[in-house]
Amino acid sequence: MKNIILLFVTAVIVITSSCDNDIEVMSPTFDAKTEKLSYNVDDTVHFIFSGDAAYVTYYSGDKGQEYRHRFRTQVDGAKPILNFTSRGRFGPPERNLSLLIATDFDGTMNTERIQAADWQDISDRAFFTMTGPDHLPSGDVDLSDFIDFPQIHLAFKYVGIGHTSQAQKTWTIMDFVLNTYDEDNVAYPIVGDMSQAGWLQHSVEGDARKWRIQPNELWLGANANEDSNEDWVITKALNLASIAPDKGIALKTLTGTIEPLYHIYTEPGEYTVTFVAKNQSVYGEQEIIREIHLTIEEE
Repeated sequence: MKNIILLFVTAVIVITSSCDNDIEVMSPTFDAKTEKLSYNVDDTVHFIFSGDAAYVTYYSGDKGQEYRHRFRTQVDGAKPILNFTSRGRFGPPERNLSLLIATDFDGTMNTERIQAADWQDISDRAFFTMTGPDHLPSGDVDLSDFIDFPQIHLAFKYVGIGHTSQAQKTWTIMDFVLNTYDEDNVAYPIVGDMSQAGWLQHSVEGDARKWRIQPNELWLGANANEDSNEDWVITKALNLASIAPDKGIALKTLTGTIEPLYHIYTEPGEYTVTFVAKNQSVYGEQEIIREIHLTIEEE
């Protein structure tokens, strides 16, 4: 009798498993079109949907939203450009702030490791403001000659002469942005703003004064008759050729509904609009791609 029961249970399990394997994930029926295939710059393009899918992702075809670049992490012919604004006030007329770059710094914030790195002074590539109340732009600081290194660090080095009757110069750095540009001069952010640079500070000399790191600025200065200062503020490791892959926009998820879609193209050209429609379950997935080729013309 025990043998008979075991055989019965085994048969049920096999039959149930066989039924589960026969569950088929259906291919999406989603489709998309526009009223026409040619528009003028700044026209509103209305996308018309039909059919259905559990998930729909949309790539407009604009730079940064191209389906063909969804896995791209580096730019061919990349040109990295640094920009920032500065203001130096008070103190001696000489500039006591330097912009440096290293390809061999290991990120350890102590005097020994900072001094062991081969820092190159690139201050002459930037404009530093030392008169007037306003922060002024550095101009484009071209870092193309460092593009082939797997990582770099950028630093501002402050050196103040102490125990004099004159204050050491006060510096403020703002609007720090690092972009890589492709061959079409499209910008891809490496550091989008001050807060993304991963700043760390270290005082080599004069511990009473250190770089003040805030989300929107770097600041350092010292009064008259204070100790001399050598203070560094250094970015995290940066890859000058690295970019984020292009990303689509989720138009529909499993529990949501698809909303009407409108888009305005601000530049003339040929655009490939891509919709990725997918049905998915524990039994598998089915995906289809729908493309619309648009021509955007000047009025």
